Amino acid sequence: MDPLLAAIVFVSNYLHDLATAVFFVTTLFSWWTRDRLPALYPSVVPRLRRLALGSFAAILVLGAVRAAYYGPMEWLPALERKQVGILAAKHVLLVGLTAWAGWAWWRMKRTEGRVG
Repeated sequence: MDPLLAAIVFVSNYLHDLATAVFFVTTLFSWWTRDRLPALYPSVVPRLRRLALGSFAAILVLGAVRAAYYGPMEWLPALERKQVGILAAKHVLLVGLTAWAGWAWWRMKRTEGRVG
């Protein structure tokens, strides 16, 4: 693989994981403060929603790059180092965090219009 392409995919993979963390942390903060934040700081709620939405979009776009190069960039190196179980656990954790965050935004929007 071309070294420049490998570097781009590597950075894309890092940003994908970072976007997942931002999505989760933004959602967690919004979830914990959903009863108080809209009343105290009404302008923050739409910004948090945009940040969460932007990070989710980044997860999707960067995930497409990650999926395209998953075999040579992640699976084969993990297989060689006998770390497939760790790689699978990482992806289960990240999918779980993303799924919970998506559910939480849906739930917050649905219950009493607290967010957004």
